[in-house]
Amino acid sequence: MLKIRLFILICTLFTGPALAASGCNSKGECIDTGQWRVAAAVGAGGRTNPLRGGSTQSLVLIGDIAWYAESFYFDNFELGYQWQSNQPGLSVDAYLVIDREARPFFSYEGFDATPAELFSREQLAVTPAAEANTEINVDNIADRRNGGHAGVRLHAGSSPANEWQFSVEKDIAGIHQGVKARIAWRFSHRWQKWLFSVSPQLVWNNRTFNDYYYGIDGKDTPDKRLWYSAGSGFRPGVNVAVTRQFNKHWGLLAFTRYQYLPDAVTESPLLTGHDILTVFTGLTYQF
Repeated sequence: MLKIRLFILICTLFTGPALAASGCNSKGECIDTGQWRVAAAVGAGGRTNPLRGGSTQSLVLIGDIAWYAESFYFDNFELGYQWQSNQPGLSVDAYLVIDREARPFFSYEGFDATPAELFSREQLAVTPAAEANTEINVDNIADRRNGGHAGVRLHAGSSPANEWQFSVEKDIAGIHQGVKARIAWRFSHRWQKWLFSVSPQLVWNNRTFNDYYYGIDGKDTPDKRLWYSAGSGFRPGVNVAVTRQFNKHWGLLAFTRYQYLPDAVTESPLLTGHDILTVFTGLTYQF
């Protein structure tokens, strides 16, 4: 059941920046070079929490803020530089971004940031699952923090409405020093005033990344029976969105995001769920 709380979510529909040189972003919306784009959506939605003891995070207000020059850009807490290739539909980004893997661990009612939208494992817990479930949850483990990533992203496609993206990131803030890779395809189709977008994706996080967030060790509990070492793994998912513009300022936004977590993560005593689902519907306002 959704608890009534206010989350300010700075985000775009999908992860990934707009295409600065073309003047249009990945949602098919055009941005004037050198101008700020500021928009907000008010509605109702939520994000499921796979952590033991974690509750669904309600979504009420969503924001979108971006600025683009010819090459430099800022898009919802992603700062980057984009090179355009001589070949049409091919460009490369170098960027700094706040990764948001720690969102499920936040128990306070506060701020959540999303930037502008890819095996081995060792399990040390030997106690029965039912016993472990009652002793480890999100409220009695050490704090997890969001990493600060530096990455490179390749765009390849005929237009921002139909493109492939390939990216690799590494934490350079000293939080976990993990690596994250992503491959995604984005497709958008406009019908009259409606814009339909879909983006299937595959994300890979290495062992260092997953173990920082979902592993259990001495910093969390002295009970070695509950310790767990998370391995690397792939996370398939899909983002779907529908928007409609009523006039220059007002519009409608509805989106769904789904991500399936790998066994290397879900076998941790800290988790009860195998996926993360986010839904939202609301009115938008373009300032």
